[in-house]
Amino acid sequence: MKPIRAILVDDEPRGVASLRKLLQLNCPEVEVIATCASADEAIEQINQLKPDLLFLDIAMPEKNGIALLSELGNIPFEVIFISAHSTYMNQAFHFSAVDYLLKPVDEDLLMEAVKRAEKRIQQKEGGQAQTSEPTMDTLLHNIKNRNVVQKMKLCIPSLKGFQVVVIQDIICCIANGNYTSFQFINRPPILASKPLKRI
Repeated sequence: MKPIRAILVDDEPRGVASLRKLLQLNCPEVEVIATCASADEAIEQINQLKPDLLFLDIAMPEKNGIALLSELGNIPFEVIFISAHSTYMNQAFHFSAVDYLLKPVDEDLLMEAVKRAEKRIQQKEGGQAQTSEPTMDTLLHNIKNRNVVQKMKLCIPSLKGFQVVVIQDIICCIANGNYTSFQFINRPPILASKPLKRI
């Protein structure tokens, strides 16, 4: 199996060195093809190298990680966000089905996040899944509306890929074995590929 080509973006050299070491020790499937200390440098490297995966620090001077993604527009790669702040728009990230790790990065959570990213990359390469755009679009929407939970959106993992819904349109969630059925006010149900406990 070919390696996952990754770029690390963090304005703190110690953060980059620490993450690189954790990846070497725990995630041999990840090949670090570049490290960047700023959003502008990252945009240049992303456009040139076309990575599979981006490890992105959120809080950076001048231009943060969210601004970087907004500027890129098209996001065909997977993103794992890294943050030193546990309260940094937590709901916005969780509802958007993106991976979000706190510094110092826990190696077990890192391995889990990489495995999820690897699975999504393989599905995309096999033509079975969408690009990362639905999750990123949802994240950007949720950040804008983070103070009004009813306006936030939720990415639901289904057999058809991620489906985006408005949270206030959900009536209830019903357990269905290893799946969960989402019932809505104004659309047909969606069968999520996660058990109710995970939802």
